[in-house]
Amino acid sequence: MASATNESSSIDTELQRIRLEERHLQKFKAEKIAEKWRQQDKYIDYLEDKLDQLKDQSKSKLDSQNQDSTRRENILIMRLASKEQEAQDMLNQIQELKCSLAPSTSNLRTTLLDPCVNLLFQKMQSQIKELQSKLGKAEEELNAWSFTADSVTGKKLMGKCRMLIDENEELGRQLSQGRVLSFKPNCLYRRALMRKCRR
Repeated sequence: MASATNESSSIDTELQRIRLEERHLQKFKAEKIAEKWRQQDKYIDYLEDKLDQLKDQSKSKLDSQNQDSTRRENILIMRLASKEQEAQDMLNQIQELKCSLAPSTSNLRTTLLDPCVNLLFQKMQSQIKELQSKLGKAEEELNAWSFTADSVTGKKLMGKCRMLIDENEELGRQLSQGRVLSFKPNCLYRRALMRKCRR
């Protein structure tokens, strides 16, 4: 490795760009110019080789990077596909659970076929009806105890009380008039008796 770097550095020092100006061309002989030309050709060949090597290296780097990115892309696509499959499986499981939890009519019928279960349902239904009737009575009693003049039942009761008061007054008038009429002949008779007694 050290010898290769020494050779390349020696080649680098031997091969240099040749610059010939107009005065050099007049001064040098044809053999010297040909020698410089060959050196320039070697330098150009060396640069072209180096350029080809760099192209090959960059191409191999690009190819390896391209392969790596393609491999990563494929891995990510596979992961995405597996995640999508997992999500779909989860959705299917959720749908199956929903269907299994929702009671169907056939499931209800099979549960009602068992006489013990049927008897329990009937007892529960009768208890529910009893409790509902007790609840209704309790609510009525509560409404009766919570009497206010603004409540609906309060307004009804107040209206009935007014009506009863009016009826009582009317009956009182009728009774008083009836008694007065029945007392009038009696009073007249007694007055007549008293007059006779005075005479």
